[in-house]
Amino acid sequence: MLSVVPLILNFLIYGTIFYLAVVYLYDHILLLSESVFGSGGAFHFIINYLLFIATFFVVLFVCYLLFVIAGGLLCAPFNEAISQRVEKIKSGSLISSSKGFLSDVFSSIKSEVLKLSLLFSITVPLFLLGLLPFVGFIFAGAATIFSMLYNTLDFIDYPLARRNTGLKQKIKLVLSNKPLSLGFGATAFLITFLPGINIVLRPMLVVAGTSLYFDRFSQTV
Repeated sequence: MLSVVPLILNFLIYGTIFYLAVVYLYDHILLLSESVFGSGGAFHFIINYLLFIATFFVVLFVCYLLFVIAGGLLCAPFNEAISQRVEKIKSGSLISSSKGFLSDVFSSIKSEVLKLSLLFSITVPLFLLGLLPFVGFIFAGAATIFSMLYNTLDFIDYPLARRNTGLKQKIKLVLSNKPLSLGFGATAFLITFLPGINIVLRPMLVVAGTSLYFDRFSQTV
C-alpha cells in the first residue's frame, strides 16, 4: 500500500512535465524551423523529423532531471516509510525508531536537497558541453556515467540518511565498489529515464537500494 501514493504522485509529476515540455518545446521549434527553412516540401519534412527526434531526447533528459527533483522531494516521506520497512526486514531492527518518523522524513528531505545540489552542479554543465559539435559525445558519456553513480547514491541513501552519514562519506562508499555501483546505477538510470516504466518501478528501486545497502555496503560504513 505504501507504494501506491508515490506511484500516483510520480504519474502526475512525470505526466505533467513530459506533456508540457513536449507541447511547448516542439511548437516553438516548429515555428523557428518554418521561419528559417520555410514550410512545405520534402526538405522541410526531413528537418522537422530530425528536430522532433532531437527535441524528444532533450525533453527526456530534462524530464529525467525534473522527475528526480520533484519525485525525490514530494515522495520522500513515502519512500522513507518503504525503506524503513525494508530495513526492519533485512536487519531485524530499525535504527530510526528512537528518532521518530517526522525526524526521519526531515533527514531524508535534507539529504535529497544535498544530493540534488551535487547532481545539478555536475550534470547540467556536462549536458550543456555535450551539445558541442564533434566533442560533445565525450561530455554526454561522462554525464551518463555520473548519472549512473548518482542513482546508486540516490537509492541507497535512505538508510544512510537515517544514520546521519555525511555526503562525502556517501560518495566514498559508492566509489568503493565501482562495478557494483555502476551495475545497479545503470539499471536505475534506465528505469528512471524511460517514461512510464519510471513511474511504476521507482518505489521498487527504493526497496532494491535499501536492500543493496544492507547486503553489500553496510559493512564498510
